[in-house]
Amino acid sequence: MEFRQTFCIDYNGWITGSSTVPPPKQIDFDSQTIPELIYTKATNDRVAAVFDLEKSSYTFRKIVEEMEVLAAGLLSTGLKPNDRILVCGSNHSHVMICALAAARAGLVFSLVNPNFASAESLNRALYLGEFRAVICFKALACSDYLNSLLLEFIPELMKCPKGKLKSEACPKLTHVILAEEDHKHAGTYTLSEIFGRSTKERIAKLPKYDNWSSHKLACLQFTLGTASEPKLVALSHYQLLNGARAVVTAFGIKMEHVLACALPIFRIPIFSLVCLSPFLTECRSVFPEPSPLPKNLFACVSKYKCTTLLSNGAALRLLLKISLAQRVKLTALENVLLIGDRVNKEVLKLIKTQAENVKIVAVGYLLTETGSIPILGDQNSDFTRNVGRAIAGYELHLIPLDGSQNAVPSGQLGKLLIRVYFGSTFMGYAPDTKGKEKWVDTGDVAKIDADGNVEIFCQEEDLIYDKNNCLVEHWHVERLLNQSELIKGIQVISLGRGKPVIAVCVLKNNQSHMAFVKDELRSMCRSHRFIAPDLFAFVDDFPSSQNSCKMRVRSPLVAIGCGQFALSLMQVMFQFYYVKVYLNIFHVPKLWFNVAQFLFMIWNAVNDPLFGFLQDRPGSWLNSRTLAIRYFAPFIGISFVFMWLPWDTSGSAWEGLHLILALFFYDAFFSALGVSWSALFADTTQNPALRVSAMKYTQLSILLSVNIISITEKASKSLEFFGIFQTITVIVACIGTCMLFVAGSFDSSASYFREKDDRPLLSESEYDTKSTRSIWQMSREIVVEKDFLRIIAANFLHNARSVAHLNFASIATEILIPQTVLPKGSLSLSIFYGICTLGPQLLIIGSEKLVAKHGSYRVMVLSYMFSVLSGCMILFSSSAYVIMLFMVIDSITVHSIAPLFNIVISDFIDDDTKRYNRRNGLSSLVFSLNALFVKPAQSLAPVIIVYLLNFYGYQDYLTSKTPSKDLYGTMKEMLISITVAVDSIRAWMPCSLLSASMIPFATGALGIGATSWVTSKHVFQKLDNTLYRAYMRLCLFVFENLSSAQLKLYGDVEVLKSKKENVLVLSNHQTNEYRAITLSCYHMGPWHITHMVPEWYYTKMDINQLEID
Repeated sequence: MEFRQTFCIDYNGWITGSSTVPPPKQIDFDSQTIPELIYTKATNDRVAAVFDLEKSSYTFRKIVEEMEVLAAGLLSTGLKPNDRILVCGSNHSHVMICALAAARAGLVFSLVNPNFASAESLNRALYLGEFRAVICFKALACSDYLNSLLLEFIPELMKCPKGKLKSEACPKLTHVILAEEDHKHAGTYTLSEIFGRSTKERIAKLPKYDNWSSHKLACLQFTLGTASEPKLVALSHYQLLNGARAVVTAFGIKMEHVLACALPIFRIPIFSLVCLSPFLTECRSVFPEPSPLPKNLFACVSKYKCTTLLSNGAALRLLLKISLAQRVKLTALENVLLIGDRVNKEVLKLIKTQAENVKIVAVGYLLTETGSIPILGDQNSDFTRNVGRAIAGYELHLIPLDGSQNAVPSGQLGKLLIRVYFGSTFMGYAPDTKGKEKWVDTGDVAKIDADGNVEIFCQEEDLIYDKNNCLVEHWHVERLLNQSELIKGIQVISLGRGKPVIAVCVLKNNQSHMAFVKDELRSMCRSHRFIAPDLFAFVDDFPSSQNSCKMRVRSPLVAIGCGQFALSLMQVMFQFYYVKVYLNIFHVPKLWFNVAQFLFMIWNAVNDPLFGFLQDRPGSWLNSRTLAIRYFAPFIGISFVFMWLPWDTSGSAWEGLHLILALFFYDAFFSALGVSWSALFADTTQNPALRVSAMKYTQLSILLSVNIISITEKASKSLEFFGIFQTITVIVACIGTCMLFVAGSFDSSASYFREKDDRPLLSESEYDTKSTRSIWQMSREIVVEKDFLRIIAANFLHNARSVAHLNFASIATEILIPQTVLPKGSLSLSIFYGICTLGPQLLIIGSEKLVAKHGSYRVMVLSYMFSVLSGCMILFSSSAYVIMLFMVIDSITVHSIAPLFNIVISDFIDDDTKRYNRRNGLSSLVFSLNALFVKPAQSLAPVIIVYLLNFYGYQDYLTSKTPSKDLYGTMKEMLISITVAVDSIRAWMPCSLLSASMIPFATGALGIGATSWVTSKHVFQKLDNTLYRAYMRLCLFVFENLSSAQLKLYGDVEVLKSKKENVLVLSNHQTNEYRAITLSCYHMGPWHITHMVPEWYYTKMDINQLEID
């Protein structure tokens, strides 16, 4: 397309449009500091900046006055020149004033996006920059957002005096200033307070800037962090001012121009251009609103007759499409500068249609390390492919990708280096800001043609090498295959150097045959002499960007809280009612109930490791925690409702089958979602303080969810009106599904400071089977850890107690508490259940600081101590009120420590990641292995208790409604025995672990036995030996912790130790310690195999006939 172009970008430093003189190295500007430049317009009453959303305009004089007032106010609070101040805000007038005031006061300022995804991100920014002060403007997320994030890791802020904050999390931070005037908090200033502290005397005492060097540090600015963690770039006054001058001169910005800025000024090159250019040329800058897509952009362009528009290509394309439908004409526009993107041909067409007077469309390459836009390009440099060439004051250079010292010929690939503005050096990255280098490594892979035009292809870290270690120019393959009519888009990726090259495709029609699409794409590659990708993967869509219009949850705490609320809401109802409903209302036969519990116990133990394996299996779509939560959400709602719809209430086998199917379906989806949620908890709460805050959010969610018991009991009259109960279950399923969708909408990429996540998020059916073996190896490494075994042992017993409380609280209350004290369906009964369920959550929410200070382990020990002491009450009194008090205390101590296991396991995951130097923590795998051993408690506890109740006449009680003396005594003893058994943890915990392991090990033995029918003897023996070794290690752990047996050797011990024996045969009476002695021998001895036989068998055995494998 053609433009009536009166001028182009002036690479020579002046506007001629036809100069053939080679570009000079620099333009000779005077060296100034920012305050010197600002004061040149101190008496000018011309409007310099307009902030349309605030309905305010600033003249040059007003900017100077407010800059002085704020600078004096900042220094009056105790800040000193050269202190660092972080300004968290976007396109607000006071953000600009804050930056200029900091420069005037001699402070080092930093501008940053206020929309932090988490408290951890904000903490990292403050800690890395060693900032002494922070100014918080409103974030898009919600009001008072940044202050709430600060309180998560700096609770001292609520008690400290203003300007005297002391915190271990941010040792340098002393001042917190809130720009949101509606919110005032202890320990914080408001921005209006800072303005109000200024006086004429204080303004007069501002530092003298006349003698400042222009190479003085002015700004510390965070990089984007696209290729690595964000770093702090040191920039001088000289670099910011001359960088802005160079762009203003090259782009031809003059006094009559009005700039409409649709880009965020927390990007320092944008700030220096739009906030300093008015002081360079007396042009005017207009800011529509602090948003990536300003709704009133074109209205502002028309209202203020803007001649120059600054935007990015993607945002402008969308806005132009919207305005095209509204038939908007932008007649005032003459220039468009697009930052960060090549110009799409569709954008050019839209600009020509709607802004017919545009004379120049240009692209700019923004680089934080230069504080400027060192590369500009217009249509003369083919900006649909190139980003332009260096403007005056900057130089470009390519170095070879292999790191050699050879020159890179024109048109060949190399790594792009940019020289900082002529006459200065790159000051480096904080904390070292005294760098002397002149060239900056951008990390971009590019080509430079003979005219100096730069074409950028990708980041160096994104380069792809095939199996032969040859470079794959994947951008050419993507450009070619994107022309196919079968796909919406394609991305070519690789999991590492030498790994298969994978083309990830989004189909236009989901019904297309994938094999046909693969053949078509491979054919296109062959016809254009490109090497086709090794593998093809197909996804529904690529991950959405930060600016996606879809609903995205930005805070991990919100996602964790919503997920916990949904799961707890359904699980509380399931555990509280399913035994009672199926026994008393659906009349499941006793035999079928026991069969269902036995099968459920096996399925419950198997499905968690299964989903853990799938979710940590490289290449699986289940690697995405949020995607798994969204996909499984509707299914758990359906399975939950299915559970409460009876098939036959006459006591037939049909209802037993219904119970089995209901338990299997519900627990499958609950396990899948539980593993995903637990992994999300561990992955998004790396900071210990954030982890404790997440625990508080989970308890708030549980606190809300457990009210469903009181509501259901009151509404259904303790299940007397079963139809109402069924209606409530449908409502609960709908609410839970919606909450899971919210949790699954968490955007882990929304943070400006993104955490590294090398997990492959795209599925590939043809992935390497070695990863499966590595999963088994990693599982083995986890299971043999003693810390892990201790955790699951304690968690197993705790789970048994918790299930007993939830499933049999209603039955225990009916038997032990007379109807005269707690009438059935009464308000007092609902309050009692409410206290038992709400008490634990209130306790854990109130003890957040206690947990953070002393650790979850000590709090758990304290809880067990209270359980033991409370259990002693029943021994001395049979009063109904004493029993009620015990049930309340025991319920609180049991359920209050449940969330602490999430913290303990998450800490174990972090330690395991460091111990084995893993790229990512195995969150799903660890939580699922924990469930493998812990979940059998959910089935064992009900089976044992139901058996005891029936044995002592519970069925007779259902008809007579009067408990027998035996039943009453049994229930009371069970309450005490649970406490005593659990708190006798030294002896019972290892034994319980060994007993609970029988089911998974027996299941494994049966499976291995089945393989012997189709596999060779060698394979069967290898599998059987592996399982036996795992069982023996578990036994070793149990007996080492249970017994204090020691092995003492007499005689020539040194000879015995120096010679490796193949077998030690130990003959011994069947004493209580024989297994402990055997295992101690195995653990401590120098032999390879230890085997114990009874003494009577030894007399019949010929030792020479013993076969050694």
